[in-house]
Amino acid sequence: MSESAQAGSQLRSGAFNFSSFIQSGVDPRTGSYSCSLSLSELLANYLCGPSLPLILSFNSFENRNIGFGAGWSMRMSSYTSTTHTLSLSSGVTYRAYTNGSEVTLADKKLETINVYVDNDVWVIQHKDGTVEELSRSDSDDNEWLPSRIYSTEGRYISFLYSRIQGRRVVREVRDAHHCLIKFEYESDNNWSSQPGFTLWPDSAHHKRKFIFIIRDSWLRQIRMLSRDGFEDAHWMFDYQPSENGGPLITHMQTPLGAVETLRYAVNGHALPIGAPVDFVPVVLSWTVAPGLGLRPTTRVYDC
Repeated sequence: MSESAQAGSQLRSGAFNFSSFIQSGVDPRTGSYSCSLSLSELLANYLCGPSLPLILSFNSFENRNIGFGAGWSMRMSSYTSTTHTLSLSSGVTYRAYTNGSEVTLADKKLETINVYVDNDVWVIQHKDGTVEELSRSDSDDNEWLPSRIYSTEGRYISFLYSRIQGRRVVREVRDAHHCLIKFEYESDNNWSSQPGFTLWPDSAHHKRKFIFIIRDSWLRQIRMLSRDGFEDAHWMFDYQPSENGGPLITHMQTPLGAVETLRYAVNGHALPIGAPVDFVPVVLSWTVAPGLGLRPTTRVYDC
């Protein structure tokens, strides 16, 4: 591990920026298991853009439950001033330092983005022409989150937020015409709803809802509810606790019936004194059973 950040007991490593880590699986360099579920993709403004991928990401270093289960969050770009960390919706993170309106990304290798600050708004210009604007709620807030995303033609989507456990979470995403998605969280204590998100919530015909079944702060299932009721296919998860109390995925079943099973060494890699935790858990074995009569594959790792 190259670097660690004290805030939120989270760890950070430059190895996470490689595409091999961002995809679901085990990174052989760090021994960590990552999981990102692409649940849907919305195309705003009557299919004219911009697009909004809905990716649910798992981070075993995060033991807080901000509404979707401990370790799980929707992947969005953000900047945190206390740790100088710029995180992109792609899953890539950078150390970011400002000098007036200029932003220097200390570990950027490829010229895929251009970042600057304009009146306290972080502007991220992507190579494909998409532009993100990150804002904070007030001058005391240390986290900048997306306020608008623009397409190359200038059309945009906007984000509305509320706070859970002192942290801003997205409530709605809207384009110039409709509400595209509405989020509900476990912390809402709303008996008439369940945690998850609803696509096209104002359209009785197109509305679809992803429901998150959470037990003991851990996400156990993701199910989709349509006009015809619950879909048979769904995601299922099981876990074991890590040293910091965060979850480690031990079992995952996909809607198509594939099953992943993992074993860990909880005290895997020792970290230097002063790190958020003493040890980082590492995967010992990862078995993938594709289903459909295909033979499972097991990979074994040395810690």
